[in-house]
Amino acid sequence: MLELVKQKEELTVSIDVSKPVGELLSRQWLLSNSRGGYAASTVAGCNTSRYHGLLIGSLNPPADRIMALSNCLEQLIRNGRSYSITTLQFADRFAPEGFRFLTSFREDAGVHFDYQCDDIRLTKSIYLPDDSDTVVVA
Repeated sequence: MLELVKQKEELTVSIDVSKPVGELLSRQWLLSNSRGGYAASTVAGCNTSRYHGLLIGSLNPPADRIMALSNCLEQLIRNGRSYSITTLQFADRFAPEGFRFLTSFREDAGVHFDYQCDDIRLTKSIYLPDDSDTVVVA
């Protein structure tokens, strides 16, 4: 289910994350800067293409792109319990399976992943500022 909502002069796209992981892997997001760089991946947060990454910069805008940052391994530790919100795909499995904690995905000026790990709610946001080959992961 794709739902469009108008908020503060920006278009917000929300994706129903209760779908099977295959559908989350087939839906992609893309952020770009004005220098020919970009960030892109799937709604599951799993890179499935050689063009996916958190920062693909341009040495000679808009050409000569390089993968500066592919992914981050993100882990939450609380009271001795560990939760990985990262999703990596291998030939026969996902490890870790961070998509299992994903409760919602939104895209506006950035992309936002909401996670629920037991009683902990966490939002990861990714932004790609204009005129800079910089990625912000908050």
